[in-house]
Amino acid sequence: MLRPKGNDLIDGFKGYLFSGEYVRNSLLRIVTGIKVYSIAKAMLAKVNLPIPSIQEQKEITSVLSKVDKAIASVQNSIAAAERLKKSLMQNVLTGKMKPDGTFRTPEEFYIDEKFGKVPVGWEVKRIKDFGEVQTGKTPPTDEPEVFSDKENGFMFITPGDLDVAKYIEETERYVSEKGIRYSYVLPKGTVCEVCIGSTIGKIGITTATCCSNQQITSVIVNNEHDAEYLYYAMLSRREHFKSVAGINATPQINKSGYSKYRVLCPKDKLEQIAIAKRISSVDKSIHEHEQKIKSLERLKKSLMQNLLTGKVKTI
Repeated sequence: MLRPKGNDLIDGFKGYLFSGEYVRNSLLRIVTGIKVYSIAKAMLAKVNLPIPSIQEQKEITSVLSKVDKAIASVQNSIAAAERLKKSLMQNVLTGKMKPDGTFRTPEEFYIDEKFGKVPVGWEVKRIKDFGEVQTGKTPPTDEPEVFSDKENGFMFITPGDLDVAKYIEETERYVSEKGIRYSYVLPKGTVCEVCIGSTIGKIGITTATCCSNQQITSVIVNNEHDAEYLYYAMLSRREHFKSVAGINATPQINKSGYSKYRVLCPKDKLEQIAIAKRISSVDKSIHEHEQKIKSLERLKKSLMQNLLTGKVKTI
């Protein structure tokens, strides 16, 4: 434990100083051990700390705390947007709320034996009603030239590539034209969902021609349905979907079971699109706020690197 002597360091500044990159790197250079790390007291005493005047410490703390407050404010906005999204999904994907924000009256529902109240003009559909269902396949790894680089290949989707965002824009691995022929070709706008393993229920929409491994089951959505609506409908039922998969060592839902899985859906594609757009607008706001946090965190890192080492003065 490090304790400053006397009143050389003010409250607030100490936290920024010891969490800064300069001090952290200085400590890493003298740390010993493999599994359990330690620093000898004698070595620790030799670490030089860049300590500015009390007034400058106050100025630095003020600048960095303002950035921290801005980050906290944006985080609160994200949390509020996440709550709004959850509420929207609970209401518009069950038909309780119309896309225009008004609520349906009790007379606008009928009773389904499985789902209970279903809006008039909606129906309970199986996943296979939304389009062609396919399970992915990994190209043989011992076959030469089946994998490729990003610039010349097709995205090869695995569970780790899903849930990063709604749209799948990049993957960890890519396959060549030869490699994609070993799997099932998925066009842009395909809904992909993990159906095997501990991350079952992770989901995304393709943005280009691609393929996936066998843990992913995909729906090539037909012209009568909206891919984004299906994405949000399955996202909202993730916990139920997981429970259907069971609690085995390797939970899974095979292609047949996935094809028969049921969701609520408006008959009118335009209503499907309107619902998806309503939720998507909140997603867009969340994404913009997340980008703002990244920008603020980069600013804070730059400020700490410069202010805490004396490269930039505040007074």
